[in-house]
Amino acid sequence: MSDRHTGQDPRTMETSAGHLRVRGRLQDETANFTLDGDVDLTSSQTVRDAVCEALDAGAREVVLDLAGVGFLDSSGLNGLLNTARDVHRRGATLRCDAPPGAEPRVVIDLAGVAKLLNLNERS
Repeated sequence: MSDRHTGQDPRTMETSAGHLRVRGRLQDETANFTLDGDVDLTSSQTVRDAVCEALDAGAREVVLDLAGVGFLDSSGLNGLLNTARDVHRRGATLRCDAPPGAEPRVVIDLAGVAKLLNLNERS
């Protein structure tokens, strides 16, 4: 995702850090990311960097699928909040999806930041 892209063909990217793999797909103005593994101090910046790269490439909507996240600590949550701030500052929208009872949903709900991360109620 290194230059602006329009049209039907999606662009993909994949990166990893620590125990986290981030896979992304940019199609038109929507960037969909799937996170698998642990979001913590060693990996949260990787998520932020991937999202910023998609925004640089023209994304106006960012979706983070957190269903594959098995561990989310306070530093990982802070990284997600910083990512949400980056998205908002660029005039784009962010949505996070996490199934009920999953680690990310529990942590986000306990921290009271579901609205800041636009956590999908129905996931």
